[in-house]
Amino acid sequence: MRTLMAVTLFLVGLCVTLYGLGMAIAELVGLYQGALNDPLGAQDVGGAQAVEPAKVVGDRMWRSALIGMAGLPLLIIGSVMLSLSVWRRLRRALTQKG
Repeated sequence: MRTLMAVTLFLVGLCVTLYGLGMAIAELVGLYQGALNDPLGAQDVGGAQAVEPAKVVGDRMWRSALIGMAGLPLLIIGSVMLSLSVWRRLRRALTQKG
């Protein structure tokens, strides 16, 4: 039962962390993609810039990073529980042999 709970915590934490990290990297890639597509920052007809300001992208990246950080405690707890479970099983197998 502990092993199942450890694997569940580990996988949920891993998914949440990877999701947050992926979203933050996607925002960063989008920012640089926009800079590569329009290096001079061409303006549209109304005079406003077509690309988002870096502040907005930075705020979105920060929010995504916070989502990823929310998964870290689950990932750490799950990995510790899983490693303890593996060591217990290994120790039990070794003591039964000898």
